[in-house]
Amino acid sequence: EGAVVLGKLYPDPSQAVRVDEIMGALSKVFSRHTGLEVPRPLGCVPELAMLVLLPQEGRPLDEVIADERSFEYMELVAAWLNALHSSRLDLDRRFDIGKELVNLRAWSALITHRHPSEERQAHKLVQLLQHAANGLSLEERSPIHKDFHYQHIFVGRSLGVIDFDEVRLGDRNFDVAHLCAHLHLLASRKPEITPETAVALQDHFLAAYGRFAGWT
Repeated sequence: EGAVVLGKLYPDPSQAVRVDEIMGALSKVFSRHTGLEVPRPLGCVPELAMLVLLPQEGRPLDEVIADERSFEYMELVAAWLNALHSSRLDLDRRFDIGKELVNLRAWSALITHRHPSEERQAHKLVQLLQHAANGLSLEERSPIHKDFHYQHIFVGRSLGVIDFDEVRLGDRNFDVAHLCAHLHLLASRKPEITPETAVALQDHFLAAYGRFAGWT
């Protein structure tokens, strides 16, 4: 009574059930970690294909990242990500590089449609990434978030993360790189975050993740 409850709609009821189960499992994982959490799932409404949950408290990371606790936040972000990666979730999906390349080509087509002057650069980038994907060795043993960035990370009394639609088994490098890329993107969007600050935050995050995970 008196609580705000969110409903998230999906194209299919099975997707809502899947995410509800993932969040339930993650709630148990993060109950063992002080100061780290995920939103509390309340269940599904199948006839609406709706996941019901309590909202994550706090403010998105990009709204607070310029304050004096920024490096402390990056420590917590690294701890949260390591807790996810070291969990033993039984997941039904795996990172598929072939599907990612299909998505990349669709992105390039969208860029060409909306920004014709950028067609050459978008096509060049697709070619470079397709070439890099050949023979790329990826691990598939860790649960990954797959959309881990500053607007899905909330800072309050605890640090919490939202949006588990894309969770699957994959290479933890993906989540690490995804966050770092978005830190540099933030520097182009937020005047108070300089490129030098983005590098410093990235390096602090990488060092902290390395300590928590015992990994380079």
